[in-house]
Amino acid sequence: MQQSLTLYQVILFSLSIVGILYVLWVIYKGKLVRNKPTGKRHFKI
Repeated sequence: MQQSLTLYQVILFSLSIVGILYVLWVIYKGKLVRNKPTGKRHFKI
């Protein structure tokens, strides 16, 4: 019971980290696009 509970916490923790990183990446990418109109030459992920 305790093992599955810790596994659940680890999954939630990793999901929250991924979500925060994704939000930060979107904000960073949006700022880059706004600041550089010639950003079409850069790689698009």
